[in-house]
Amino acid sequence: MVIKNWGNGDYEADKSNQPHEALLLKLDTSKARSFLGWRIVYNIYETIKRTVNWYKRFYEGVEKEELYKITINEIRDYIKCLNN
Repeated sequence: MVIKNWGNGDYEADKSNQPHEALLLKLDTSKARSFLGWRIVYNIYETIKRTVNWYKRFYEGVEKEELYKITINEIRDYIKCLNN
């Protein structure tokens, strides 16, 4: 999904001897939901899209001030979605 959103690229899996890790890792968010009222705001597709777009701008060399504005707008968008 990252490569698709970035527009190009590839990756290679590290096939060296690694410690065992479960094939599926999943966070238990039940305490955050019950104690903090936390909920999912963006699905995985929207999350990756927004993250990749931010990093693309960063690596394109967007000025710090402009990147700051972009970041603030992302936070505002998130809050709007959170409140809907």
